[in-house]
Amino acid sequence: MSPRLELFEIHDPEKKEKVMSEMKDLVSSIIEKSLNYDEYKKKRSIIEKIFKIAKQVYGVKDLHVYHREGAYWKIFIGFYFSCLLYQDLKDEKINVDRAVGLFGDNTDVW
Repeated sequence: MSPRLELFEIHDPEKKEKVMSEMKDLVSSIIEKSLNYDEYKKKRSIIEKIFKIAKQVYGVKDLHVYHREGAYWKIFIGFYFSCLLYQDLKDEKINVDRAVGLFGDNTDVW
């Protein structure tokens, strides 16, 4: 919304009711998600571990490219393999943090 707060400038009652309904839905969704924070905390933890693998194992943090298309391709590959590695470690019941720490600095994919 613009700084003029266009919501308060709507004179059509139907439009105003629609906007207010959308705002109520948004607020209720936020409240619902905040009440189920433990569920989202676990998902966020998994995402953070995948990023950790991408940075430490597949060198996404040290990416040296000169064109945007090349960067997208290498980042995609790095995160794809990070997801596969994470899944394999979980399937084999291997501690992800420990495994990443053990072979993280010994790999240079690029």
